[in-house]
Amino acid sequence: MTSAASRNKPAPAQPGPEVCPLCGQDNHCGVREPDGCWCAAVTMPAGLLAHLPVASRGKACICRSCLAAYQRDPAAFRPFLT
Repeated sequence: MTSAASRNKPAPAQPGPEVCPLCGQDNHCGVREPDGCWCAAVTMPAGLLAHLPVASRGKACICRSCLAAYQRDPAAFRPFLT
């Protein structure tokens, strides 16, 4: 059973480009900085990229924390927002 309040809740907003689409934290994207983004110097594992929501692909960087968590244990990695 759902209440009227829960039925009238707006859908969650799609995170902006400064937010990691996997955990919702600041991704520290530097794509607009003179030196570019930190993620340009790393290879994102295909398995980690597979966790990205389709709507976020190519639009927001994964944060270093999610990358590190995936690298520590790919089988145990679970995104917080998807």
